[in-house]
Amino acid sequence: MIKKKTNYQYLILLIGLLLSLFGVSRAVQAADGPDFVLEPDYPQNQIENNGVFNIRVKKGQKQTLTVKVINLSNKARKLTVKPRTAYTTNGGAIDYNRDKAPRDPTLKYSFRNMVKPKKQVVTVPAKGTTTIDFQVKMPNKKFSGLIAGGFHATSNYKNVTHVKNVALTNKYAYVLAAYIRQDSVKAIPAMRLKRIVPGVRGGNPAVLVNLQNYKSAVISGMTIDAKVREQGKKKVIRHSVNKLQQMAPNSNFNYGISWGKHPLKAGKYHLSLTAKMSATLGWKFERDFTITNADANRYNREAGFKPNYLWLWITLAVLIVVLLLILTYVAGRRRSNKKQDE
Repeated sequence: MIKKKTNYQYLILLIGLLLSLFGVSRAVQAADGPDFVLEPDYPQNQIENNGVFNIRVKKGQKQTLTVKVINLSNKARKLTVKPRTAYTTNGGAIDYNRDKAPRDPTLKYSFRNMVKPKKQVVTVPAKGTTTIDFQVKMPNKKFSGLIAGGFHATSNYKNVTHVKNVALTNKYAYVLAAYIRQDSVKAIPAMRLKRIVPGVRGGNPAVLVNLQNYKSAVISGMTIDAKVREQGKKKVIRHSVNKLQQMAPNSNFNYGISWGKHPLKAGKYHLSLTAKMSATLGWKFERDFTITNADANRYNREAGFKPNYLWLWITLAVLIVVLLLILTYVAGRRRSNKKQDE
C-alpha cells in the first residue's frame, strides 16, 4: 500500500539576490525545484537591477509593475500569481506565503493592500514567457524606510515522487520580492522584546520570546543567543543559539527556546538574550518571567508528557498521616478523661 504525503516547498527570492548567474540558477530550479520562475520587468524608477523590484516612488503615485512569468518545462503550465506582504516566520525567516500575513501593530502600509488585482491566473506555453501587470497605489502620506512584499506564484502541476512506498506530492511556489521606498536614506532596524510565554515548539515544551522589529527596515544575517536561568542563580539551564536570522520590516515573531525532552517546571526564571546583526548593530535584553503550574501542565501535555501526580500523592499521604495523628491524639484524650471520671 502506498501512503500519500504532501510536501510544500517554497523558493524565496530575497534581498541581495544577484542574478549574474541566473542561467545556472534556472537550470537548478528546473531540476530540483519549480519549473517556472518570475522576473521583474524593470520600471524607470528602479533603483538597482538586482533581480527584484526595488523602486523609489512619490506619495500618492500610481504605478504598474510588470512581472515576467517564465515556464521552464516542456509542457504548458497554469500559474496563480498573488501580491503578498512580507512577514517573519517563527523560524526567523522572511516569507510571503500567506494571503493574510500576521500584521504587526507598527505596520502602517501593507504591500498586498496597495496592489490590484489580488490574484491573476495565467497559462504559460511550454518554454514560453508571459507578462502580467499589477497596479500599485502608493500611500498618500510621506513615509520613510521600506514597504516590503512580493509576488507569489504557484502552479497547478504537482510533482509526485515515491520514496519507500510513500508517495510525496511536491507543490512548488516562487516569490519575486518587491521593495518600495520614497527616499534614499538607509533605514535602520530596531528591536523590542515584547513578551515571554511558555508553549510548544517542534513537539517539545519551549519558552517563546516575542521579538519585534518596529522599524521599516529589513534585519538579515542576525545571530540570536539566548540563555535561561532560574531567578537568583548563575547556572544556565537552557541555551539557544541561531544564526542567519531574518526579520521583515515592521514585524514580530516568537523565537523558541526548546526544553527538548524535558518537561517545563513551574517557577521564576530570567532570560538573557542578545541579537546581533553586525559588529556595530545589535540588541541585548534582560527579562524576568514566570511559568505557572497551570501553564507547565498544559504545555507538557501538548508535548506528550504524562502528568506527574507525585506531588499530589505525597500531599495526600501527609494529610492522611496528620489526620491519623489527630485521631490518635483525640482518642487518647478521651480514654484519659474516662479514667479520670471513674
